[in-house]
Amino acid sequence: MRLRSLDIKGFKSFAEKTQINFENNITGIVGPNGCGKSNVVDAIRWVLGEQKTKALRLEKMDNMIFNGTKDKAAANVAEVTLTLDNTRNLLPTEFSSVTITRTVERDGDSSYKLNGVSCRLKDIRDLFMDTGISTDSYAIIELKMIDQILNNVDNARRTLIEQAAGVSKYKTRKKETLAKLQATEADLNRVEDLLFEIEKNLKSLESQAKKARQYKNYKEEYKVISIDLSKYELHGINESFLLSNKDIEEFEDKRIEANTQVEVLEANLEKEKLAVLEKEKSLSDQQKQLNHFLSELQEKESQKKIDEQKSSFLKDKIKQLAQQITHAQQIIESLTSEIGNLKKYNEEDEHKLDVIRIEFDASKEKLEEQRNANLEYRNNLDEARSQYTQSANKITEVEKLIAVKESQYEALQLSAQKSMFENEERIRTLESLKTDIALTDERIEKQRALVDDLRAKEEDNIEKIKTLEEKTEQLRQELTNKNRVLDAKNNEYKLTKSMIDNLEGFPESIKFLKKNVNWLKDTPLLSDIIYSDEKYRVAIESVLQPYLNNFVVETENEAINAIDVLSQSSVGKASFLILDYFNSISTTNPTIEISNAKNALHVVQIDEKYQALLSYLLNGIYIADEGSDVNKIFNSIENKKDIFIISNSGHLLKSDKQISGGAVGLFEGKRLGRLKNFEILDKEIKELETEVMNFKKITQDYYNELQHLKVNSYRNVIEREANQLQQIEKEVVGKRSKLESEENSIGKVNTQAQAIQEQIASLKFEIEPLHNALSEQSEHSHQFKNNLENLELEFRKANELFNQYSQAFNQANILFIQQENKLKSNQQTLSYKQNQFEENENRIKNAKVEIENAQFEIDIILENIDKIETALIESYKTKEAQMQTLSDQETAYYGLKEGITNIEESIREKNKNKHLIEQTIMNKKELLSELKLKLNVLKERLSIEFHIDVEAFTTNLELPETAKDELQDRLDKVKRRIENFGEVNPMAEEAYNEMNERFEFINTQKKDLIDSKDTLLQTMQEIENTAKEQFLETFHAVRENFINVFRSMFTQDDNCDLVLLNPDDPLESEIDIIAKPKGKRPQGINQLSGGEKTLTALSLLFGLYLYKPAPFCILDEVDAPLDDANVRKFNDAIRKFSENSQFIIVTHNKSTMASVDSIYGVTMVKQGISRVVPVDFGSLN
Repeated sequence: MRLRSLDIKGFKSFAEKTQINFENNITGIVGPNGCGKSNVVDAIRWVLGEQKTKALRLEKMDNMIFNGTKDKAAANVAEVTLTLDNTRNLLPTEFSSVTITRTVERDGDSSYKLNGVSCRLKDIRDLFMDTGISTDSYAIIELKMIDQILNNVDNARRTLIEQAAGVSKYKTRKKETLAKLQATEADLNRVEDLLFEIEKNLKSLESQAKKARQYKNYKEEYKVISIDLSKYELHGINESFLLSNKDIEEFEDKRIEANTQVEVLEANLEKEKLAVLEKEKSLSDQQKQLNHFLSELQEKESQKKIDEQKSSFLKDKIKQLAQQITHAQQIIESLTSEIGNLKKYNEEDEHKLDVIRIEFDASKEKLEEQRNANLEYRNNLDEARSQYTQSANKITEVEKLIAVKESQYEALQLSAQKSMFENEERIRTLESLKTDIALTDERIEKQRALVDDLRAKEEDNIEKIKTLEEKTEQLRQELTNKNRVLDAKNNEYKLTKSMIDNLEGFPESIKFLKKNVNWLKDTPLLSDIIYSDEKYRVAIESVLQPYLNNFVVETENEAINAIDVLSQSSVGKASFLILDYFNSISTTNPTIEISNAKNALHVVQIDEKYQALLSYLLNGIYIADEGSDVNKIFNSIENKKDIFIISNSGHLLKSDKQISGGAVGLFEGKRLGRLKNFEILDKEIKELETEVMNFKKITQDYYNELQHLKVNSYRNVIEREANQLQQIEKEVVGKRSKLESEENSIGKVNTQAQAIQEQIASLKFEIEPLHNALSEQSEHSHQFKNNLENLELEFRKANELFNQYSQAFNQANILFIQQENKLKSNQQTLSYKQNQFEENENRIKNAKVEIENAQFEIDIILENIDKIETALIESYKTKEAQMQTLSDQETAYYGLKEGITNIEESIREKNKNKHLIEQTIMNKKELLSELKLKLNVLKERLSIEFHIDVEAFTTNLELPETAKDELQDRLDKVKRRIENFGEVNPMAEEAYNEMNERFEFINTQKKDLIDSKDTLLQTMQEIENTAKEQFLETFHAVRENFINVFRSMFTQDDNCDLVLLNPDDPLESEIDIIAKPKGKRPQGINQLSGGEKTLTALSLLFGLYLYKPAPFCILDEVDAPLDDANVRKFNDAIRKFSENSQFIIVTHNKSTMASVDSIYGVTMVKQGISRVVPVDFGSLN
């Protein structure tokens, strides 16, 4: 399998559609930093199913879509298509060319396609499983992967070896089996919980079922009596119903009579109301005229009142102003006297203030002198108090130190006594342990002999099991191969079916006609009626390419009808091959024999009716044998006229006048004879399924025999006895450890006791000087205390004298402030009185001016009032005449209104009588409704509670023979029994039967789950054994290859190795790399130089390639750390491995560029947009 091409569009920096063809063994990809070379590697990794954004160098998945530049809009979709050549059938599919497409859109939608058919990511991964190709395999190697191998990041070394060993599928199977096992155990726990609950409830339900049956009998008796009572009730309702209907009819007649009388009165009322309306309109007009006149009269009266009020207001104002002038003159006289008195008092208060100020200053001076004396006394007192406090603190510290030392002394004495007691206890324990160890040693010897005997028996059993397992594994391998072929056939079957159903590869016009009911939709296409062996299909398709999409019809009319249908629908064009034409043509097919070529007619199968058509289309066509040269074959023919030679691959067609070639696209070799191929595939699948069933049966027989041997195995007994031996050995080790511990403890305790006695003696020596120091410090403290008391007495006397001076000063200060405030108050009053004097003089002047203005306004107002009074006398006369006219009209209007009121009163009486009748009718109808409701309730109760056909029951109503009262008594008794019966579960009997059946069913399920659990455990063990064998086989082979490649990269004298750090558990063990180039002794691989580490990691990768070559390998700048000499070694190794694998190398190194077969350059013509261009090898020289 090889990479054929890579198509990128909208992925990262590749904005435009870009195609890279991998036609040679080694292809180089070069370009400057940041141009997008590694994006090519990311595209391959992504289309193979990579889901981790970190592996694709992204923060989030939608960042892979081209994000646009200044001149280029962002893309909405990213698409990568990878085409692989599968001619060696390394992939489990019959297709010789496999195309994988992955698409992602900005809204998050993502899809995969396999050969143009939608599929899942799982399908892609299953397709490449165990082929050496995956997103994290050694098929794609980046420089950071070298570092991961060297530092064993995430156990990278064993991951690579597992991929080469094909252990991944076993790990997947084990994981799936483990999940099934956990699910089974969970189901088993749930089943046991269910059984516990069901068993607990089953007995309770049995007693409830018995009680429910007795309750049911009572309910049946209750039903019979209730039905008989219902007959009496139904009879009474029917009689009441007939009487109520008769009463309603009588009152309906009375209601009709009352309605007639009301209608006559209402007609008379309408006539009277019409006359009132006309009178009311005339009255309204007269009222409006009067209102207008009154409004004018009122305005004149209002104006007169306003003028009179204004005149009165001005007169009052003149009086007030005159009073204000008189009052102000009086205030001025009073103020003149008060101002004189205030000036005299101020002079006296100023003299008193001077006397008080002298006394205040003398008192203040005495107070300051006494304050200074007090301050000196206070300083002396503070000093004495500080000396006494320091002395007391020293005493406290000495007392604390003595208390601590004495406490330590007592604690050490207690510790010494406790150590002596524990030492005696340990000595007794020591003697007991020695006795136990001797007895346990005897038990160990006996147990070892028993285990050795059981192991000898188990070895014989294992040999038999191993033989059977080898046979079983061989059959399983064959079964796996058959299943793989069957899966491939099924996949091809599904793909072919999809292509047939969806008419993939055909134009819309073909699909339209195939589905159209107005035409012969069963008419075949040329590609459907021709079939050939697979090795000739591509060649036949190439020859018949122009005709494969043509419909084959019997007559010209059929073709014309189809063309009409297409024309009406405007869905495209179609071509038709008409059999009548070809049957009338006489074709002379050349029958010459051509070396290394076959006549195309001889390798094609077709129905007889189409033979003339096929003879015409394949006339003179010969297919060259595989590997033969078309030109040589054609040149060897003498008569070349009408002869065509086509290559077996179908890519070259040669005749005497023309030569053509190429490929027909993704469906190459898949369009010819799809229907026939579909039938053959179906037949092959059924045969394979039969073979698989036979293999499974044989495998199961071997498996049953193997299980029989395993069941009779001594393994569990050996394990149990070995565990017991191990337990005894652990026990004796524990006892010996305890013995040593006790011996050490005794020695330690003796040492500690001696140290404690030394500490006790030391403490005694330290305590005596402390007591002496305490006595001496107490005497000093007493002296300081006496001195402090004397100073406090002197300070109190001085403080009393200071308080006396302070009191005298405060009294003088109060008198001074009071006199000062009195003087200020008098001055303020004097100023206020002077301001009042001036204000009153101004007020008198203003009042005299206002009086003159008011008198002038009064004269004008009185003149206006005389004019208004003359006009009012005339208006009052007109008003009386109009009001008399209005009064007459109102008298006539109210006479009409009184007549209407009388008629309305008669109508109300009649309506009242009518309402009483209607109320009576309504009451009767309500009674009737109640009877109906009562009847319906009774019927519903009979129907729902007793399931009685109500219609039949009411039709054949016969009263029972038993009296109603007797039936009621019986019903009450039965009801009391039911009420006193207690709580009843009516579904208990049914629930008991169901639960009992469920209990038996779940018991069966439990047994099945236990069997399933045992089977899963056995399967997991088998998977682990197989994976272990394959891993070890691969590891040893890769180890040998690694050593050989390492020495070829360095020298033959260099040392290296691959080591399993935990050989007992190879499936989980880490793998260490040892590399020691000649002349160096590094402590670890990380002490090697960068180039040496890179060559070591590459040696491991090439060792894997020697064991299981990947179909292709992508190397992303892995040669960057290497110097020129090591690059040559690297290139030589790549050239050697390229015989079996295809290499794509991303590099900056010129030597590597020179060693590749073809080169693609990646560049950025515009910022942010990558382009791929071929590179001229001449520029490298």
